Amino acid sequence: MFQNFKIVSSQADAQTRFSSSKDWKFASDLVMTPVTSKEIPTLASEYAVVFSGEDTLFPVALFGLEGKNLYVSPEGAWSAQNIPSRMRIAPFGTIVQDGKAHIVRDVDAPHFQDPAGELLYSAEGKEMPIMNRVTLMAAEMHLGLVDAAQRTKEVADAGLLVDATVTLTWPDGSQRNIAGFKAVNEAALAALDAKSRKALEESGALAMLEAHQQSLINLGRLTADAPAADEQPKAAAKKRSSAAAKPAAETAKAAKPAAETAKASKTAGTAKAPAKAAKPAAETKAASSVTKSVAATAVKKAAKPAAKAETAPAPKRTAKKAG
Repeated sequence: MFQNFKIVSSQADAQTRFSSSKDWKFASDLVMTPVTSKEIPTLASEYAVVFSGEDTLFPVALFGLEGKNLYVSPEGAWSAQNIPSRMRIAPFGTIVQDGKAHIVRDVDAPHFQDPAGELLYSAEGKEMPIMNRVTLMAAEMHLGLVDAAQRTKEVADAGLLVDATVTLTWPDGSQRNIAGFKAVNEAALAALDAKSRKALEESGALAMLEAHQQSLINLGRLTADAPAADEQPKAAAKKRSSAAAKPAAETAKAAKPAAETAKASKTAGTAKAPAKAAKPAAETKAASSVTKSVAATAVKKAAKPAAKAETAPAPKRTAKKAG
């Protein structure tokens, strides 16, 4: 997804038209995306949410491994009921260049191929309704990601995150270690003093961390193809009650220090889930610029809530297959 993007502008896109589409095939190779702290409690019932990033840690929702998005069916349907905000804005997204935030679009996305679609800009170069909604959604998403980075920093500074390794079992009985991300340190969380707990509770960081814990049961979804959209709720319930995915507490106990992870990888195939991917951190390095340039523009435009429509480009990570 998002291999061929360009910055959107009234000059370059004077004739560009957009059509809404529920065909998610263009995101079929996307294996994760950053998510906001506020949406994690909702997403936790359908996605595994962990923490990843190089310069800046982010909560990320996992979609699959080895370059395959298990939430996109062969027909192009998204199989989960809740879709992360960064995906809802796609095929638009944002990048930061020279300290400035820009809205970009995936030129090859099917949304831009219909000659009967809506124009992004008027003949005078003013944003049309669809572009206005995209700007608002981009601002809301970035503000949410900036907040998520801050909440994640709070729990990390409190010693509540550890490098983790989780062993998953595939339908054929083979096992692989998934590493390269951080998860809750349950022992540290249990021992957290009342003052620190209250501070994290008031900031919303504790709610984010607890939702992350609950979400770990969905790691089992990464071992098989996602069910069709109409079968997803039933299949998800069955998955939760099976032994395919470890309970959150058990998964957290499986978290090992980096040294142990390296040792484990010698005896079993290790897929580095959020290792070298397009970094969510890159998008928020200029968080203040994003807030000022994208968010400020949107706030001036309208007070309408962002529409739930399109999606945003996510970091492209391909886990290394075991064996």
